[in-house]
Amino acid sequence: MGTSVLTGEKIYQNFMGGFVNPLLQIGYVLTFTYFLYGVAYYLWQMNKEEAREKARLHLLWGTIGLFIMFSINGILKVLNSSVGGFFGY
Repeated sequence: MGTSVLTGEKIYQNFMGGFVNPLLQIGYVLTFTYFLYGVAYYLWQMNKEEAREKARLHLLWGTIGLFIMFSINGILKVLNSSVGGFFGY
């Protein structure tokens, strides 16, 4: 009989691979889609001033969202490397 022992390394790998990485990927897709929506909205409504302002806000918040997503990824990589980098992330 084989016993499955959950070590800290195994728990971390399961958490990162099964929960955090898919969440990050969904976040990237959503923020990039929001940004592209802002670009398309800006191009379609180029001659209307209030629509352009709305599109600029979409672009601004899409850019901020992408920055946050890349920052989270960088922070996770720094944390992983500070604990030895042997967790497979």
